[in-house]
Amino acid sequence: MGQVQDVTDVWLADGSGEVQVALPGGAESELQGAMAGALAGAVQQAVEHLAIGSVQQIIVEAADGTLLVATGAQGLTMIVRARHSVNLGLLRLEARKARERLAQFRASEVAAG
Repeated sequence: MGQVQDVTDVWLADGSGEVQVALPGGAESELQGAMAGALAGAVQQAVEHLAIGSVQQIIVEAADGTLLVATGAQGLTMIVRARHSVNLGLLRLEARKARERLAQFRASEVAAG
């Protein structure tokens, strides 16, 4: 996500919504990440109820910023907070690349035992 200007926070949450990684970090950041993870869980439940598959990405555009939530490998969810001026196309592309790298890393970690 380093190539995307205007990104302010990145979180990785597990399937239960617990934040595993918070950048830049801190207690407040972890709470915010957990809240965003809960949003992702609620949207996933709605999507399943509507029988339209699984959530790939959620983008929330608010008055003062943008939130991108993307599901990833082994139940991990990546949550990105950015300023309103973020380039959404670039953000989506970099988020996809980051999810792919994370999936490869997790697969190699599992294979290594």
